[in-house]
Amino acid sequence: MQVFVCNIDFEWKEPLYYKALERVDERKKEKIVRFVHKEDAYRSLLADLLLRTILNDQFHLKDEDMLFGWNEYGKPYLINRDNICFNLTHSGDWVGCVIGQKPVGIEIEYMKSIDLNIAKRFFSPDEYFALQRETQEKQLDFFYDLWTLKESYIKAVGKGMAIPLDSFTIRPEGDSALISGLDQEYYFKNYNFTEGYKMAVCSSNNCFPSKPMFVDALRLIQGELFVY
Repeated sequence: MQVFVCNIDFEWKEPLYYKALERVDERKKEKIVRFVHKEDAYRSLLADLLLRTILNDQFHLKDEDMLFGWNEYGKPYLINRDNICFNLTHSGDWVGCVIGQKPVGIEIEYMKSIDLNIAKRFFSPDEYFALQRETQEKQLDFFYDLWTLKESYIKAVGKGMAIPLDSFTIRPEGDSALISGLDQEYYFKNYNFTEGYKMAVCSSNNCFPSKPMFVDALRLIQGELFVY
């Protein structure tokens, strides 16, 4: 399993944007150009390029050979390559990708201040109780730990919000976590990869890298997977 992150906080001049847009397929291109806010378009575009460049660099797949399908819940997969599983995420100035041989899910969240009462709607009773037990200074941090872990799970399973977030319980344990309320066996890892963000990865394979690989965005647009 490999985990990659890429920062999109740079000046997106129009020639650069259109050069990057040339690499994605028509379905993705139509989705990207419909975004009202340019920042959303940049995040979606760079996430797609990150995946494509990883597939080219690690698996020697050319862009034209990357044929994607989508399950009934909208999760993408590679047609005729069931030995390659992947998932994408983006938030704020960061995009991320996890790739492996077993089902995987990844979630990045920018830690903005929110009304923590939202946890009553989306967390299980045990999770909400655990949140309330945290000190006020640590509650926001704990909330985003739980949120990214839960999102990474439903993305790994491939059913998205068809699985109610309060139907299972996550118990963080250091940089890992345990899950209850469901039959499937999945594993977790938290990554505190940069200040102000949380990231969690979930997989049915308990073999996580110790840290993500940071990818240079400008070289990524050129089709190069440069890790620093």
